[in-house]
Amino acid sequence: CPSCPTGLKLDVRPRVAMDFEWYTKILDELGPYLFYLNLYNWGEPLLHKQFPEMVAYAKRWNIKVLASSNLSLQLDRSYLERVVKSGLDRLKVGIEGTTPELYARYRVRGEFDLVVKNMRTIQEIKRELGVRTPEISVAFHVFEHNQDRIEEELHVGTVPPDAPARNSLLMLGLMAERRATMPTKRTLR
Repeated sequence: CPSCPTGLKLDVRPRVAMDFEWYTKILDELGPYLFYLNLYNWGEPLLHKQFPEMVAYAKRWNIKVLASSNLSLQLDRSYLERVVKSGLDRLKVGIEGTTPELYARYRVRGEFDLVVKNMRTIQEIKRELGVRTPEISVAFHVFEHNQDRIEEELHVGTVPPDAPARNSLLMLGLMAERRATMPTKRTLR
């Protein structure tokens, strides 16, 4: 994501994956007191090879677990099955366009078709396993180049039909530094 310090390569903090043993020690201590856990910030959580096990470990305490991903990763089906089986409650996916060209204006080096394929694979695995989670919500950062595509986003098939955000896309970050403009009432109608 070009709006986060990691995506901008600002090297504000070291680029390392959290040690699983350290993670379990933290949860052993805090798990009984937590209600909600965001397993993301300044990086792509699905790059962690033990991400599904991290989620499953948190679910021991009935903690609601959320992750945010750009899903523009070569993820094999077995890894996505582990993610679905982990008990992850919600997966927020950043999609800033309804076409590969629009998507690439913000998600530099991202692959729109790969994102859609990964979302559809997750939905397929959920159907096969008879589970409802993770719910997939779509984060659509509004910019001048895509503000008139918000309504289209709901109808092109990138938003899964059972996504809680299907009828009200998450409008995130009207980012002035990216030359975004405030959507008009006409645009959001």
